[in-house]
Amino acid sequence: MKGMGLCFLVVIFMVSGCVFSKEPSPSPGARPVQAQAINAYGRAVHYMGQGRYLLAREQFSEAASMAVTLGLHDDAIAGMMKADLILERRRRYYE
Repeated sequence: MKGMGLCFLVVIFMVSGCVFSKEPSPSPGARPVQAQAINAYGRAVHYMGQGRYLLAREQFSEAASMAVTLGLHDDAIAGMMKADLILERRRRYYE
């Protein structure tokens, strides 16, 4: 289980790696908010992997609304759009 958690963190940092390289680090006061946004983004990626697209969309939305850096905001919006696309395709399939 510990290895899985470490693997998950590595994937999160790889997926959102561009977030850290695009912009300078946030101010000390913004770091806790950015950390919460990164956690929400990580949960969203995890939910996408599980096929739980509504929860993923919610977490991407949360990450986008709290993101301090433009990179994380853009990544979260892209993830939210991907989840929306999948949900729309599934709705059409079951109509």
